[in-house]
Amino acid sequence: MATKTKRRRTKGRQMQVRKQRAAPQRPWWLYAGGAAAVVTLAVALATRLVPTLERDAAGLTESLRGRGVEVSGVRGRARLLTPLLAGSLERALNLAEAMEARGYGRPGATRALRPGWRARDRAALAVGAALVVIGALWL
Repeated sequence: MATKTKRRRTKGRQMQVRKQRAAPQRPWWLYAGGAAAVVTLAVALATRLVPTLERDAAGLTESLRGRGVEVSGVRGRARLLTPLLAGSLERALNLAEAMEARGYGRPGATRALRPGWRARDRAALAVGAALVVIGALWL
């Protein structure tokens, strides 16, 4: 008797899982592409970070040398860590705000619909094309 209840519960759970999987009605490999997009974005941002940090470190080194402070050895390089970390965090916050403003990660369509062409738009395109042709023939 106990095995029948366990089987029923298991079947119910399997049905719930099947319903959850069937709800989006898209192939499973499309969801794997979403994970690949996130990983690709992370790698691209990390790759972009290296030259930016090198440029910032060179600028900080020059500013310290301008003040008469020699940047050499472990202790000299340790002076660069705090400003580099602060600059990286500021850059990360700016990037996060820009991504949020552009709708990154939101479900559904995130682009505005393009308005259709009106007669005035077509006329402007025709006049512009005619001017280009006349200008090309003039030369």
